Formats: sequence, C-alpha cells, structure tokens
Amino acid sequence: MVRAAVPEDAAGIAAVKVASWRWAYTGLLSDEVLAALDPAVEEAEWRGYIEQMSGEDRLWVAPHSGRIMGFARTEPGEVAGLYVAPDCVRAGLGRGLFTHAVRDLVERGHSQVVLWQFAGNDRAAAFYERMGFERDGAVRASDFGVDEVRWRGPHT
Repeated sequence: MVRAAVPEDAAGIAAVKVASWRWAYTGLLSDEVLAALDPAVEEAEWRGYIEQMSGEDRLWVAPHSGRIMGFARTEPGEVAGLYVAPDCVRAGLGRGLFTHAVRDLVERGHSQVVLWQFAGNDRAAAFYERMGFERDGAVRASDFGVDEVRWRGPHT
C-alpha cells in the first residue's frame, strides 16, 4: 500500500532516510556526512516539509504494521527521492513506490520524468534501468562531494 504522507509519518520517514543512506552510501559519501545524520533533526525537517509542502510536491509512504518501510518524494516532473529501509530491500517496495510516484507525475501532465542519482551508486542505476529509465548524459555536482547523473523516463 502506498499513501500520501502525513506529519505523523515524519519519524518513520527520518528513520528510513538515515538507515538507507548509511546502508546505500557507505563508501560513496564521506563517513562524516553519514555520521552526521541525526534522526531527531531529520524528523523535525520532514515534519516541517510535510506541513508546508508546495501544492506541486508529493511525499508518498509505504507503511506496514505501523512502520514506514519506504518513501518517495516528487517535485514537478521529477522523482526527487526514493528510499526503502535496508531490511526491506528487494521486497518490491521500491518498485511499488517508484511506479506510484511516476504514474502520479504522468497523470498530472508530465510526459517525461527525471531523477538524479549519485554517480557510482550501481545498485540504484540498475534499478532505474529495470524501471525503463535511461541516462541522458547530464551531470551535476551535489552538496555531498559526489556528482549526480540524470535519468529520464518513462519511455512509452
């Protein structure tokens, strides 16, 4: 099940972000960046984001038994984040969240959807490729010392 996030989901979203970043980005982002992730700070930031979210942004969560297992965030024409708790990886949650987020963007008139992924995150790259997205050659610097590469899709 995927549903829109509410402020009460902030702690669960924060827990997923911290755990997934430390799991997925070890060796990619600096140890200092990963160690500095603070669940309490993340919770406050996510709660504020949900409470003041722009009308075009969406934040989707995948809850199960009272726990947030993953989330996807979109901005106009872009999947701006997709994270699943490490113990839930390969269970179909990422696929469900991603499909839901992309479908919502397309239904709202975005015929092309983009996303940015940290260069070197081969696991994410393989996932986006399986989901029918393709790299378009664009690269940008991130705030975390690692370049990001852009993907485009869906291709119909």
